[in-house]
Amino acid sequence: MSQEVFELLKARRQSHPDDYWVFPSPRKPGTHLGSVRKAHDNVCEKLGLRGAIDLYNLRHTFATGSILSGTDVTILQKILGHSEIGMTMRYVKIAEHYKVEAVEKLEKYRAVQMQEAVVKMQQEEEKLGMLQ
Repeated sequence: MSQEVFELLKARRQSHPDDYWVFPSPRKPGTHLGSVRKAHDNVCEKLGLRGAIDLYNLRHTFATGSILSGTDVTILQKILGHSEIGMTMRYVKIAEHYKVEAVEKLEKYRAVQMQEAVVKMQQEEEKLGMLQ
């Protein structure tokens, strides 16, 4: 849990001191939400975001961002609760795509730089030819 999430949950607890549960059930007082998915879907429905955001994508975004920011894959495995490292390694493959893309961008940049250098050298040669 990030510090920001911890602070939000702490603030919620302070503003609702009589609630035993962090996520109490709106339908059954004294109990907790039975399904995070249903609660998530209900909120999305009320906000007009039905189908736009799903829990799997939020989890996937977290995992991909973690890998891209340098989180060790074994630590991410523990955070996600994967019993097999192979499941977590799926996110590393996504990160590999970004590495290839970065190298391709560098190659394009260097090609442009080389072309600009060649043009500059040709211009200098033309100037020298005019002086002679």
